[in-house]
Amino acid sequence: MKTTLRFVAALAVLCLCHKSASSQHWTYNERPDTLEIDLGGQSSLWILSPQAGKYLTAEDIPIALKDIRSSLKVVPHTEPLTVTYHIRKGENAKSIMKISSLPEQEYRLTKKGDKISTAANTLTLYYKKEKVIINLESISLLDWLATVEFEGLFAHVEEYVTTHNVKHKRRHKLHTHGSLIDNRFKGLKTSHGPSSADFVSLGAGIGMALIRNTLAPELSLGLDFNFRDKFNQPRSKFGLLLNNYYLFERDSEGGFHTDLNTFLKGYYAINLFGGEEPIWTGLGIGYLVANNGGYFKGDTYSLSASFHKEKRKLNIGGDLIFTDNFKSVFPLVKIGIDF
Repeated sequence: MKTTLRFVAALAVLCLCHKSASSQHWTYNERPDTLEIDLGGQSSLWILSPQAGKYLTAEDIPIALKDIRSSLKVVPHTEPLTVTYHIRKGENAKSIMKISSLPEQEYRLTKKGDKISTAANTLTLYYKKEKVIINLESISLLDWLATVEFEGLFAHVEEYVTTHNVKHKRRHKLHTHGSLIDNRFKGLKTSHGPSSADFVSLGAGIGMALIRNTLAPELSLGLDFNFRDKFNQPRSKFGLLLNNYYLFERDSEGGFHTDLNTFLKGYYAINLFGGEEPIWTGLGIGYLVANNGGYFKGDTYSLSASFHKEKRKLNIGGDLIFTDNFKSVFPLVKIGIDF
């Protein structure tokens, strides 16, 4: 009973760590409202906001775009470009802009054999907790986009919010999509409801572990609770794992028998470097729930660290094993593939 209570307490600590990390990242609303506008071709405009229309106004975007356009006329550049622009308001406030050219372009071939650049110019505008992302096939489109009046878009959203009495709850979001044709927003459609960005997933993996001086095949089964940040990027996850290790030993008759040892593990992981292609770095604690011998004796615990590159399905990790009621400690290292 004491062993079970200790393990439950440790899992509770992991959950508290997750809650603490969440409060540091989600400062207003876990799911942004999104305004998605098709500009034609491969060009698009996105507005991501914790509450659409709360901070940015219809005048802010054209002013910023005109400032960027004026700067590009005097700053040497080659396409494709990346521009970051931090909007500042108030008397004597000056916005902050950074312009850079990407070193290489990628192309695709049309049916006629013409080369068309697939590397779009990206403009990102920031203001408080809002973000505007603009992808332009050609930077020359900025001359047109800077003349657009955004009153129609913002008025549509405001009318929808008022008519439908939209409440900006933590896990709800509003989404608007449409097109910009001849300087007018057309086909605007808006919906709102619970966000599906957080989700529960089941997974499995196979690998090989080195336990002291013995190689042991591993089969893992997992239940994950996944979370995304306010810009819909993978941010963190926690869950439960069953790690099954198969130890083969020769019996007295010269044959082999298998010792199956299973750890139940709770873990927490964050996406440190990967953006939309997560690279998870995680910590976990576990308890040996099925002990069939081998190197494990009595109450056995594990303290683990892992590195998981999701796109390549690669998982590298290590454990410190505390066995025989903490009388013996040894390492376990492993590498595997997740599904």
